[in-house]
Order: sequence, then structure tokens, then C-alpha cells
Amino acid sequence: MKHSLYEDDDCILRRGRFSVTYRMKNISNNIIYTVEILDNEQVISNIILIEKIVNEIKSLYQLKHPNIIRYFASFLNADKSKLYIVKELINGKTLSLIDNMTKSTPIDTVTVIEWSKQILYALTYLHDEAKIQHQDLKPENILLNSANDSSSDCDTTIILIGLGLGSASLINQNQNPTVDPTPNQSQSQKGVDIGTYYSYEKAQGMVAC
Repeated sequence: MKHSLYEDDDCILRRGRFSVTYRMKNISNNIIYTVEILDNEQVISNIILIEKIVNEIKSLYQLKHPNIIRYFASFLNADKSKLYIVKELINGKTLSLIDNMTKSTPIDTVTVIEWSKQILYALTYLHDEAKIQHQDLKPENILLNSANDSSSDCDTTIILIGLGLGSASLINQNQNPTVDPTPNQSQSQKGVDIGTYYSYEKAQGMVAC
């Protein structure tokens, strides 16, 4: 797939519900980026939704934290049939893949604590400084980026991804909503899989899944 500014090397990094993420090179500076391409016709044709997504992604440009992926640009192609989201390229596996690989050999406690601390550092930055909520935090959206010269899991840097496409929300400081901690019966009746990860807001039906 080729764009006037970007060309890929036929490397698909991830497939999502509405998008596909490629490794692509910027033709003007030869830098390799991660480019998520949304081409779902139903979503793209919804002008109001696309404007919301683009404005939401623009709010992510400000994010500068070692445990959060960087966002650089977002734009529609010439015929407005695809939305491109340009992010930094991070080489690593998602926590979901690591979980599948380590079922027979559990990750040690020290490593779990270190990874958890990094996730909490990132979330604290998002909430307290950037005023942004990550509404789709799950193993598939946690990348493990290991140092090239280290084989220790403790030297792994945790990177939160998946903040785009409706998965981030600006925190309204004028609101302090109270949440009923009891499960939402209507969500249970929809047959949400026990093995599927949902944020609390999504499970309670506060935001669209």
C-alpha cells in the first residue's frame, strides 16, 4: 500500500476491528513509522465521527512519556476513503502474545511488579498531566519493548498503545461522576465474553465498545 507521503514494506504489524497497522517509510525523510489505516466504509462515511476521531488524535500529539507511544500526524487520503494515523515505530510483542507464550512458565513476581509500575506511571501521566483517559487498556494494547543487549524481562520497557480511534477521552475537570460499582445487567445480557478485556467504562456501557 502506498500514499503520496508514505510507502510500506508489506509488513502488517496489527489488525484491528476497523483498521490495519503497517510499518511505513516517510518518503520525504526516510524515517520508518507505524501507520494505522482506517478504511471501514461505515466509519469513514460518518463525517461527525471522523471529525471526533481526528480531533481526539490531535490531543494525543502532546503526549511525551517513555511508556506511551508517540503520535505525530493524522490525515485523510485524497478521496477521503482512508484515515492515516502516524505513530512512532516500536519493535516488540504485545502482552497478550507474551501471556500465550508463558502459560507453562509464569513470569516471575519481580518482573510483574516492574511492568505494573511502568503501566501505573503511564496512566498517572495520562490522568494527572495530559487529562486523558485510556478507555481500551488491555493486553493487546500493551507493548513490551526489550533492550537490544538485554535478555532480562526486568529491562523491558512497557509502552501503552491503542489510544486512537475512540479509545481515548479528554477528562472534563468540571465533572466528577459517581459510578455504580454493581455490574450492568444489560451488558451481561449482551453476552460479553469472560475472556474478553473491557475497560470499566466500556463494561458499564459509558462509552461505545
